[in-house]
Amino acid sequence: KDAGLILAIGVFSLIAGFVFFESIYWFIPNKKMSFKVTWCGALVAACTLEIFLILFPLYVRRFMGNYAGQIGFAVILLLFFFYFATILILGAQINAFFFEHYKPLVDGLGTYISQMHQEHGVGDPSRPLSEDETDIRTGQPPHRNALLEKLWPSKTASSAEHGEL
Repeated sequence: KDAGLILAIGVFSLIAGFVFFESIYWFIPNKKMSFKVTWCGALVAACTLEIFLILFPLYVRRFMGNYAGQIGFAVILLLFFFYFATILILGAQINAFFFEHYKPLVDGLGTYISQMHQEHGVGDPSRPLSEDETDIRTGQPPHRNALLEKLWPSKTASSAEHGEL
């Protein structure tokens, strides 16, 4: 009799979590979403939330028993909301990955940024400076290395020598 009640409460809680996450994933985005796009993330988030709601009290008893009073309650509440937000974002990421076809970066963010720097010549001393590039500290164009200046004089240095300025 108690097992049936526990099972019924679990199923109801799972359905309520699914409806909750589905409504968030369906109504909150600034573009029109459909059920076929959002159901998988909502289901995963609801199942993960159920597991979290079962395991979180055990975690609090086991590892946070030393916290007492209002400060302990605040720490536990912040931890609960952190994990809840993580579950919410997990479901949204699942929706974006599988149903909106947003693929993760192949080699990771660091490699992508490095490739973008190479493509645009950032950090290349031979790349000509644009007008808007200035040294943040001085407000002047960055100083070139003296050896580089001797080997490859800049236009302003060579034109100043010839009196063209």
